[in-house]
Amino acid sequence: MRKAHAIIIGLVASLASAGQLHADPDRALGVWQGSGTVFSKDGREAAEFTIELTRTAVDQRSTETKGNVVLTTGAVIPIFQRTTQSEGGVGFRLESNRGKGGGYCLGAGLCTSYEDAGNGQAFATTLVLDGPSKMRLLVTELDHGQAVRFIRQTLTRKP
Repeated sequence: MRKAHAIIIGLVASLASAGQLHADPDRALGVWQGSGTVFSKDGREAAEFTIELTRTAVDQRSTETKGNVVLTTGAVIPIFQRTTQSEGGVGFRLESNRGKGGGYCLGAGLCTSYEDAGNGQAFATTLVLDGPSKMRLLVTELDHGQAVRFIRQTLTRKP
């Protein structure tokens, strides 16, 4: 169960960055599918999963992401997150079923976010948008500021 918990936390954290691609936010909307791998802090593969997300605009500044993670055991974990562009258009805030945080998109399809899950747990995410239909994410799971796990994901948008 610990692996499943780590995967869902990391996935929810990672969705924040994709939620507010400020230069062209419509590029991240729609249904996204993909897979990922969880790595231990020493770089060894620990688990794999698949994911499907639906990203919709709530209003001009907010995006919701809903979806499911499917573990290799067959367990299905629902996820939810809302991101809201900050006043003035610089950065974004996020809220999920795991915590709160925010981040920035830095241009050239690159975004970063940080989510505080409480009790010393947090997630730092880097997202790279590789064109209008592909994104890659790297989530670093932190325990009291120390990296304890890495989660790599690749998602493609369904036509």
